[in-house]
Amino acid sequence: MEERLERMEKMLATLIGMVGDIKNEQTLIKQEQHEMKKDIVEIKQEQHEMKKDIVEIKQEQRVTQEGVADVQDKQEKQHNEIMHRLVSIEIDKELTWDKVIQNERELLRFKKQSDLKDFT
Repeated sequence: MEERLERMEKMLATLIGMVGDIKNEQTLIKQEQHEMKKDIVEIKQEQHEMKKDIVEIKQEQRVTQEGVADVQDKQEKQHNEIMHRLVSIEIDKELTWDKVIQNERELLRFKKQSDLKDFT
């Protein structure tokens, strides 16, 4: 009977030790869970900040695109104005050359007439 009692005491001690080990493991697991929850909260905060950053970047992109579109419009207007001026200059040049040619012909006619008058 004493043997039985000692065996039971050993078994009880073993059970108490096992329960203690399980409680320690459970405490460690709870601590790890708590740390994981903190990590998850931090990750969610970082995600929220990233989403805000993305929204800001998209707004900046829109502003930049609008600026680029404005610059392109301005450049196109300037290009059209320059082309219009060049066409006007080309027309003026052609008119000037036509007048020069006409004046040269008239001058030649006058010279010929004057030469003819000198002979008579």
